[in-house]
Amino acid sequence: MSWVYSWSVIKRTGVVLLLAGIVVVVILAALGMFSASSRSSVPITTHVRPTVPDVTVARPAFQACAHPPCFNVGNTCPFPIWIHAVNNPASGSPVTLTPDLQELQPGEALQLDVPADWPSGRVSAYYKDPTAFPQAFDKVEMTVTSNGRINYDLTYVDYVALPSSLWAGPGADCGTGPTYVECVAKVQDILSGCPSGAGFSLLDEDNRRCLSAGLFCSDPANANNPFCHLLDSTLAQCVANVNNQYPNCNLGAGNTTANVYSCSGYFDGQPSEGHTDGNKWCAALNRNMLSAPDSTDANLFFQTAPYNQYAKWMSTTCPGTYNFAYADYPPGAQQSGDRDCATERLDILWCPGNAA
Repeated sequence: MSWVYSWSVIKRTGVVLLLAGIVVVVILAALGMFSASSRSSVPITTHVRPTVPDVTVARPAFQACAHPPCFNVGNTCPFPIWIHAVNNPASGSPVTLTPDLQELQPGEALQLDVPADWPSGRVSAYYKDPTAFPQAFDKVEMTVTSNGRINYDLTYVDYVALPSSLWAGPGADCGTGPTYVECVAKVQDILSGCPSGAGFSLLDEDNRRCLSAGLFCSDPANANNPFCHLLDSTLAQCVANVNNQYPNCNLGAGNTTANVYSCSGYFDGQPSEGHTDGNKWCAALNRNMLSAPDSTDANLFFQTAPYNQYAKWMSTTCPGTYNFAYADYPPGAQQSGDRDCATERLDILWCPGNAA
């Protein structure tokens, strides 16, 4: 929690009283009159939110593919970034695109040649020296298929650090959907808006990123944090499944709020594991939509507490992107930002909110 004191509004008499009070507290403490039991059981942590320059950067020009398919990658962040692109195929060895860890200054761009078949790929942008800060990066996801299509999305399931945009190249056929998905928030807005409250802050100060509820609560150090138990009551209601009101949610017995945040355990929704409807109830619990889990009206999501506070914040900060693993449920709500286009080119811009 960040506490800001404005001393300019305290009058001289108030200062005197405050100083007198401090003297009394110091004397009582020295005499041992404050016992451990009288102290707050919830530590108060002061978080100093990092800042970045709030400036605009000229948008770089993207080029036609020299060797299709290709990715154009541009930087309109007010600081340099380093680009790393690699895939994780189900079979075979990962393929890293070159040049690897190419540094881009503000306003610069590069073009990456991509194999005709490049499944399960990620393009990452490090916003600090990757040799010193290996976790200081954000990423976009895509799959390039040999039939001339590129599937792509923005995912902030684990955290958000660098907003970005993805656009299919000119002439792309994306069906009835748009050719792009983007988060146009400024970097400074991400840092200043990252959720915090009594006893918790999702801000990872060292790596300058905002952690998702799922990642925050996966840390054993946060297991007893009240934030990681906010959904306990609605989870218990779902699992009780009185009169079969929440079909199959009883299979989630023994799971926790942390499982809901991360859509893990029963809530991974894998039928092969016997986790039938786990994805549906994961989405419903994160949004507090137990009464209408299949509703496609996104205006109803996150309206009544308790819900996933990170996901709610991201739904307005970067709407239409993944803010938890099953944000794509139900498909008709169109909340995932997943695109599939016939195109030979994908344009990736980091920090589009800072673009001039």
